[in-house]
Amino acid sequence: MKKILLPALLAGLILVACNNMQEKRDVTVATDQANTPIPEMPPADQPGPDQQAEKQKIRTATTAAATTSNPDWDRHIIRTARLKLEIKELKQYYSVMRDRIRGMGGYIASEELTENDFERQLQLSIRIPVDQFEAALEAVSIHTEKTLERHITSQDVSEELVDTRARLQTKEQMRERYKQLLGQSNKLDDILKMETEINQVQEQIERGAGRIQFLQHAAAYSTIELSLIQKLGDAPAAAEPESENALLQAIRTGWSFMRDLLLALISIWPLWLIAALIYMAIRRHKHKVSAKGNTHL
Repeated sequence: MKKILLPALLAGLILVACNNMQEKRDVTVATDQANTPIPEMPPADQPGPDQQAEKQKIRTATTAAATTSNPDWDRHIIRTARLKLEIKELKQYYSVMRDRIRGMGGYIASEELTENDFERQLQLSIRIPVDQFEAALEAVSIHTEKTLERHITSQDVSEELVDTRARLQTKEQMRERYKQLLGQSNKLDDILKMETEINQVQEQIERGAGRIQFLQHAAAYSTIELSLIQKLGDAPAAAEPESENALLQAIRTGWSFMRDLLLALISIWPLWLIAALIYMAIRRHKHKVSAKGNTHL
């Protein structure tokens, strides 16, 4: 019996020792895994480089669209040019230039032709879209003999346009308020007063709307005042005065002086009449005095 228990006891001790060694090994492995650094993983919602670039493009486009959609921040500039050009053939140049202006979306607002023995001159007022202003200046300047005058001005009316819109909005609100008061008024005097105020505000609104429309159209279309000159011949030089002409001029000058003097003397005829009457009265008085002296003798 002792022989059987002894091997069984040894086997139990060996089994317990093996279990303890296995537990220590598991604890060691778990500790090593805990000490091993775990690589960081990007969050699920964090985009990669390509996605970030795409989002940046979307934000830029959205910002640009928002800025463009706000009309109060747009610049409205009225541009005007005045050109005076000398050309060789007016009709041919005019035909080519007109087609180019029409191709750019512009038109000729007015034209005036004058001609004499020495030159032919055409005055044109051209309206051109503002984005074609520079191209139009280049188009009208080609195939010319020389540029006699070139003057360009720019007027920024953005501030005036925004201010006019703000005042127009205020006037519209004021008109609506007057209409509400008109509906609440029962007295005839109040009704007449409200109608007068509404009419005045309405006139101001119409003027403001007209001003806005004018500024928008003036800024959308630039103006080119074009003067075209074609030389037909040389003007004759002024002839120097000859001796005969000088003599005739002297005679004319003397005659003019005598005429002016005569007219001046005639213009004071009342003085001459008074002087004549005084002279006659003095002579008559002297004659009477002489007659009395002879009678006493």
